[in-house]
Amino acid sequence: MAVSDLGFDDVAALGTGAAVARRDASAACEPIDRNGARLPARFQFDADGRVVAATEPGGGHGVGAGGGAGSGPVTLDADAAAPGSVLVVADLRPSLAPVIGHLAGLVAESGSPLAHVAILAREAAVPTVVGLTAATTTFREGQFVEVDGDAGVVRRCAKGSEPGPDQPKMELS
Repeated sequence: MAVSDLGFDDVAALGTGAAVARRDASAACEPIDRNGARLPARFQFDADGRVVAATEPGGGHGVGAGGGAGSGPVTLDADAAAPGSVLVVADLRPSLAPVIGHLAGLVAESGSPLAHVAILAREAAVPTVVGLTAATTTFREGQFVEVDGDAGVVRRCAKGSEPGPDQPKMELS
């Protein structure tokens, strides 16, 4: 049995020394039907220590992936991202790499600070926030925002303004 054939329960069982039942390898290749639903962008531990989907929409912040702070108009279309804009996406995809260098910020609903695109953004000094639940439905095309890639916060701001820490965080409720 290959490691790629193991499920979460199998790995947990291995940690206790229990045996793992053999499966038909062809069954591991069948796609999982999630009825078109995406995996949750954020996870947390419940009271019993199990991993569950985070139900609270980010609390107004995500996870800072670095790059400092920057502000600009929101764009939801990577192919039309103008220089100085803040790109807001559902996922960090390799196809975003060519546009990173001219962005004022990058915000993603899912992903990790260790994702390849987040690392490229950090290296290019582009403020990046990942794991910001509902970002693509909260922010509108052309709306001005500040991205604080160190704190993991995205704030609304007026065009051309320099928002400060006294301005409220983006509340996603």
